[in-house]
Amino acid sequence: MGTTRNKVELTIPCIPTLPINSFELPDANLCFRGDSSHAIESDPDDFVSYNIDLNNDDYISQYLFFNKIDDKYFYLNLAQIEFNAEQLGKSCGNFHIAVKIVRAQHIDGVDDLRDKNQLLKAQSYIFAEEYKNDSNVQGPDFKFVDINGMGYLSENATVGKAYPRHIFFCAIDHRHALMIDVTFEGFIPMGSPFPPDLHEACMDVVKDFLSHIELSPRD
Repeated sequence: MGTTRNKVELTIPCIPTLPINSFELPDANLCFRGDSSHAIESDPDDFVSYNIDLNNDDYISQYLFFNKIDDKYFYLNLAQIEFNAEQLGKSCGNFHIAVKIVRAQHIDGVDDLRDKNQLLKAQSYIFAEEYKNDSNVQGPDFKFVDINGMGYLSENATVGKAYPRHIFFCAIDHRHALMIDVTFEGFIPMGSPFPPDLHEACMDVVKDFLSHIELSPRD
């Protein structure tokens, strides 16, 4: 006979009321909710402008600190967002969300990330490269999910007993993908097993955040 788990209820800021971030891409408009002002004010050079010229390598190069423009993959930082969660009226942890664009190029068998199989192949390659020296990584546990009409490839990037980390990818064009990198911090002591019911509640919050992302073709 199965065990019934008590559902964990987390209270977070109402996402539709959070500040809106709007970016103009070559062929699409991107909008998502969350206050990233503190991060941008602290390190303004780390974040791209609101008009992102993905097809201009000179534009992109000014934001690459540890990469070269012809690397097989690199990242552009759009925002870093944090918000607290409460349980029974008391603060119980927080969500750290990094919003990025990843470019994947020169990867064998990958020439269009809009093809789900190629998106998976590209992210599998990147995952293997980034964690090739770390045997404690739990994932990737790739799977495709649909949230409010947008398709994402989800990845478990949790390492060992560190705080849970999950990444979601959505294709923008043939070589760029939107990347939502989420960590659940402070809910339990570092190194303690993360309770499954709490993890489920945190994932519900992430889905809520993702459901308010808009990536729409430009007129």
